[in-house]
Amino acid sequence: KLGFPLVVVGREARNSAAQHALATLREKNGVRTIWRSNKSGVKKIIEELRNGNSVGVLIDQDTRVTSRPIPFFGVLAKTPSSLAEIGLKLECSIVTAFIAKNPQPEFSRSE
Repeated sequence: KLGFPLVVVGREARNSAAQHALATLREKNGVRTIWRSNKSGVKKIIEELRNGNSVGVLIDQDTRVTSRPIPFFGVLAKTPSSLAEIGLKLECSIVTAFIAKNPQPEFSRSE
C-alpha cells in the first residue's frame, strides 16, 4: 500500500476456503503471490528480483524442499536454501526477520 512492489512465495492452503480467503486478502492489499505449486515459480521469482521487486517468503524448517542443516534455537533443522542461493547469485539484498515465543511476557494485563 506504500508503493513498494511486493511479491510473496507461498504454498496453497489445504483448505479451499482458507486458500480463497488468503488469496483475496493478499490481492486486496496489492500483494501478488507466486504459488509454490507453479512449475515456473523459480523463473517468476528471478524475473521479479531482476525487475527490482521485493520477494517475501515465510520459511519453515524441515520442509520437503532443497535444504541445508542450519542451527535453529540450538537444534539443526533442514532449512530451505534455494531462495537464499538465488538472492546471492543475483546480488540481492536479503532481509531476515524472526518471531520467537517469549515464555515470560514483558507486560501483563491488570485485572
